[in-house]
Amino acid sequence: MGHALTLDPSQIARLVERSIPVEICPTSNMKTMHLTALEAHPTLPTWIAAAYPFSINTDDSTVFETTSSRELRLVAEAFYLPPETLVALCLGGLKHAFETDTQKLRQLHKRFSSESEQAIVEYREAIAC
Repeated sequence: MGHALTLDPSQIARLVERSIPVEICPTSNMKTMHLTALEAHPTLPTWIAAAYPFSINTDDSTVFETTSSRELRLVAEAFYLPPETLVALCLGGLKHAFETDTQKLRQLHKRFSSESEQAIVEYREAIAC
């Protein structure tokens, strides 16, 4: 479900009941909702706390002048998410991608997992200094 910003409790319950993944577009949501901080997002804290399946996206990277990496960084900084949680979010996004080629999805998952592991090691080494 795209954005899922203005859901009432019964609608959220239906999403949860059906495990319908949600896409969140932080910069787009902040600009269109005139939020001064991502922490004020109407649903993102709920999805994070519930470990609900959601993905972080750009919406329209040209219009909102952002990238996937920037969106992930914004969420990580706003909600103090460790790298492992970001990796899990990205892998969850792959799991719910609109891709029917299972071989392609497996390859993407394997490559992302491998590169993410290395990035986490490098991150841990950098902050240890």
